[in-house]
Amino acid sequence: MQANYSRRIEGKEVSVGGELFVIYPFGAFTAANLSGELASVLAPVIGTLAPLIADKKLDMDDDVMTAVPQFSGAFSVLSGDKLEKLMKKLLCSKNVVTKADGEWLTEEMADEIFCGRVDQMYVLAFHVLKENFGGFFERAVSLFGARDAAQTVPTTQSATVI
Repeated sequence: MQANYSRRIEGKEVSVGGELFVIYPFGAFTAANLSGELASVLAPVIGTLAPLIADKKLDMDDDVMTAVPQFSGAFSVLSGDKLEKLMKKLLCSKNVVTKADGEWLTEEMADEIFCGRVDQMYVLAFHVLKENFGGFFERAVSLFGARDAAQTVPTTQSATVI
C-alpha cells in the first residue's frame, strides 16, 4: 500500500501585516512535542484565569480595560525565554514559507519582517497553531463549554455487582 503524504505538502496561504506566508503542517511527532511545550507555556496563564472565569469575576465579554489587571497577573507568570523558544519552533522550523521569495522563514528573516511589529508575529504564530492544533482547540472548547444533548457521553450499565 502506498503512503499518502499530501497533507504535509499542501500549505495554507495566510496574509499577516501585508506579508503573504504559506504554512505547512508539522509532522505528528513534532506536533506532539510542541503540544507539551505549549502546555508548559500556557498552563500558568490558564491556571490564573480559569478560577476568575469560573467564579464569574472575569467574563470574556468584559471591557478590555476592566480585564487588564487580571490579564496582567496571568501573563506575569510567563517565562520570556520559554515563549521565545516556542515562537522560534512555531515559526522557524521549516514550516512557514514567505510567499515573496519562496524561502523558509528563518529567525533572521522573522527579525527583519516583524521588527517593531511583534503583534504581527503573534498573529502568524496563531495561524500556525490553528493549522496544526485547530481541531484540538475546537474539541477542548466543547469540553469546557456548556454541553448539549448531542455532546453528552453515552453511558452503559455495568453488570458488576459489588
